[in-house]
Amino acid sequence: MRRRSSPLAAVERGPIPVPATLFAGIAIVAVTNTALIALTTASRQVYGLAEQGSVPERVGRVGRRSTPTVAIGGGAAVVLVLAVTGGVRDLALTMVLLVLGVFTVVNVTVLVLRRRPRVGPSAAGFRAPTVVPVLAAMSSVGLLVDRLVDGGPGLYLRLGARLGRGLLLYWLARRRAPSERS
Repeated sequence: MRRRSSPLAAVERGPIPVPATLFAGIAIVAVTNTALIALTTASRQVYGLAEQGSVPERVGRVGRRSTPTVAIGGGAAVVLVLAVTGGVRDLALTMVLLVLGVFTVVNVTVLVLRRRPRVGPSAAGFRAPTVVPVLAAMSSVGLLVDRLVDGGPGLYLRLGARLGRGLLLYWLARRRAPSERS
């Protein structure tokens, strides 16, 4: 009997037998939940960027229910394009790389913010041992490089398109007249 090397093979040979259909159903719910969280988070991040003036203000518009409808629609469109332009592996790899990029930027930002003087009502700020964001940033970069090495041309095109869109939005926001930035 030939051994299978799929995610379901581990479940089928495990100590507690789990029917493949049950496992697949759980996987679909988990992936859907993760996608929903990612879409919600992305739309809120874009909304925050619009509030700061880093992307065009119209991207941060909210609807009747005070939700950032333009950002949600834009995020959904990006997910749709990602989903139909490649297989599940391509989509997963692209999302992993984008998340690792965000993790890297966040950890480097922690290091930058620690060096700034604290003023105002939130002068207490936050504290983290320097080693934590340094190790986290290094780990994220290491994983990012590892995934990029395995990526291939399709991945580079998809990442380039995502990064290009972000740079375009940033450029459009910065093009506004100084009187509009107040």
